[in-house]
Amino acid sequence: MRDANLVAEITGIVRTIGRVAPHVDIEPDHLLDEDLGLDSLALVEVIIHLEDAYQMTIDDADAGKLRRVRDIVDYVAAQQRSAAA
Repeated sequence: MRDANLVAEITGIVRTIGRVAPHVDIEPDHLLDEDLGLDSLALVEVIIHLEDAYQMTIDDADAGKLRRVRDIVDYVAAQQRSAAA
């Protein structure tokens, strides 16, 4: 995991959209569906929010690979590096 701000932002997005209770710790290796309880609609909402928040497009094939919080952080960070290059 790289940038603490990015981790905090994405954790906040997952918590808000997934309606994860405030007392639940969200760890990088948590599975979005199994550990945090996000259903398929919430997962789609997370993807849409990420696209808007970070001005990117996430292909369906890539979206299917974003199963853990860490996956999202790494993906967004990689997209930001590509855009900056």
